[in-house]
Amino acid sequence: MTAQGKQDRFWRRLGLAVMLALLGLSLCYWQERTTWLDVAYQTVLMLRDGSVQVQVYRFGAAVVQALPLAGMELGASLPAVLQLYSAAFPLLYLAFFVMIAYGFKDQPMSWLLVLLYTAMVYDGFFWCTSELQQGLGFLLVVWAFIRWRPGLDRAWHWAVLAPCAIALVFYHPLVFIPFFFIGVYLTYTMPTLRHWRTGLLALLMLAILVVKQLYLPNWYDDGKMNVFRDRLLADFPHYFSYAAYGKFFRHLWLYWWGLIVLWGVSLGWLLARRRWIEAALVALGSAGFVVITAIGSPNASYRFYAEVNYLPLALFAALPLCLHLLPLWGGKRWFRVAMAAFVAIRLLSIQQAAAPYTARQAWLKNQLTEARAAHPQARKFYLPEADAPLDLLHMSWATPYETLLLSACAHPDSAATLLITPTPDRFSADWGRSDVFLSEFQSFPINELPARYFGKALEQGSYIQARAAD
Repeated sequence: MTAQGKQDRFWRRLGLAVMLALLGLSLCYWQERTTWLDVAYQTVLMLRDGSVQVQVYRFGAAVVQALPLAGMELGASLPAVLQLYSAAFPLLYLAFFVMIAYGFKDQPMSWLLVLLYTAMVYDGFFWCTSELQQGLGFLLVVWAFIRWRPGLDRAWHWAVLAPCAIALVFYHPLVFIPFFFIGVYLTYTMPTLRHWRTGLLALLMLAILVVKQLYLPNWYDDGKMNVFRDRLLADFPHYFSYAAYGKFFRHLWLYWWGLIVLWGVSLGWLLARRRWIEAALVALGSAGFVVITAIGSPNASYRFYAEVNYLPLALFAALPLCLHLLPLWGGKRWFRVAMAAFVAIRLLSIQQAAAPYTARQAWLKNQLTEARAAHPQARKFYLPEADAPLDLLHMSWATPYETLLLSACAHPDSAATLLITPTPDRFSADWGRSDVFLSEFQSFPINELPARYFGKALEQGSYIQARAAD
């Protein structure tokens, strides 16, 4: 085997080990990942309906939901279904890695994928359901394909790229920004991409974005866009007065410090080599994205949510390192040790981030235990949000789904639910009902829940107000 072949094999194996480590972490912390917010909500609806739960036209979610749905079809227990759902995300990222590293044999893009899922990931590992995380990985598969066939001069190239462009647009609205950033950077640094067909691809992406916005609007993305547009107009030119910036730099230093390392290495090398254009692209692209994100969310109230929105920054920061330094220094022992140490420490950071999420699940379990001890025959409870520790829970809207899953994991007949609500009076007409599953987001007849997973005891008795657990 040639020296280059040995070098490529090393980076493939190290990257594969990192992706498998993410899979292992997802299985260690399956409960923290799947009984929290959106995943819990989607899981209950999947179990109820037996079908994929695609929200606001983000069809990419169906890919990761296929695995837990298959488990349901095969008769898996509730813990097994949740474990499959937790594992589905890193398995998808592993599939992306295999396609890039072993299919297209593109080591720079495969390591860009590795750094995407490790360099700044902290809370985002536990809020795993965001389609942006999935879409960014698929974006790298698309660009690896383009680097593999940069001419884009065959009909089958476009037969592949056209549906891929549609998929990217429907993964998440923010995917188009890193799409164009990577496109501009690669076009500048790869002469083989400097042709009119690359421009045609950009126009195709824009056309799909416009069509989606005009003909397939949705309440969630429209609401986010309205906030962005309102702030853009109302706050001009005071865009740097938001609280989001202070929180960004604090979190960057404490949790997302991998970005600092990547920016330092990438920009340091580009500036040392007097590659001013590439350095400007990285610096201005990163700064511009931070500003755009801050305008869209001036307060950045939730760190886990902000982290996922900032995730494209990992691509901006790592792209020069992967494209230029990996081929240049990939055979050097010190560089291999440094990169291995970096990703190992970032994996350890993810593991260390689990503590508050484990504590959150423990509080919910304890709350149910105390409520049921006080009311042995009851299975449905509610608690005013003012009595709940929101600094621990972060958000309360999904607690009926979270507690339902947590309680039913032990046995279907142990299923119970707790609704934590900021407005108890809103449900005053429903507290006495025994036939409804109540939640802030979506209520439905309780007999729609499958007895196979949640038993029948939930159908008995009305809602009872719980006391806050110690």
